[in-house]
Amino acid sequence: MEPEPWTGKLQTLIQRADSSSPVLAAWKTAVKQSGQKVDLALKDRYPDFSVGVAYTQRNELQNGMQGYDFVSAMFNVKIPLFLNKKQNKKVQETQIRQSSIEYRYQNVANSIEQKLQQSLTDLEKNQRLLELYRTGIIPQAEESLESSIAGYQNDKVDFLSLLDSELTLFQFRLDYHRFLADYHKAIADIEALTGTEF
Repeated sequence: MEPEPWTGKLQTLIQRADSSSPVLAAWKTAVKQSGQKVDLALKDRYPDFSVGVAYTQRNELQNGMQGYDFVSAMFNVKIPLFLNKKQNKKVQETQIRQSSIEYRYQNVANSIEQKLQQSLTDLEKNQRLLELYRTGIIPQAEESLESSIAGYQNDKVDFLSLLDSELTLFQFRLDYHRFLADYHKAIADIEALTGTEF
């Protein structure tokens, strides 16, 4: 079984993770929301004005007299009286929370980048080992086994040497499949970190 050659580069994987990773997307949303909370806290420091108009229709009053319709206008002003005690503290609190969330987002992004680098290193290492085993080590072990079989049939090699050649080939094939599993695990790790399939 021959794996498909891997051609991905670290920078491309980092860009994919930045645009497609569900983990990073969640953190980006958290950063955006914390920025909006800071904006709201800043707006709470200013007076809040509201204007309203109401129309009421009265056909007849309870005592039987004719009612007159009326229009009323309202104007409200909410003034932040405790600016230094309440609103400024809320702004500071939301800014600290935003800094904390941005810091944690950066930590997660750095962690994903580091894990991508490690997975890519593992993948490339296993790809080289698979190529080495497939083109060199296993064919040589197969030739050695065939030679041992021929030598055993001609009484030139003892049974233990034949058995040793068979076990060596078996071990090399086992190693090959372990490297193949590690190769596919590295691809699965990269897919999980980037949020995309390869």
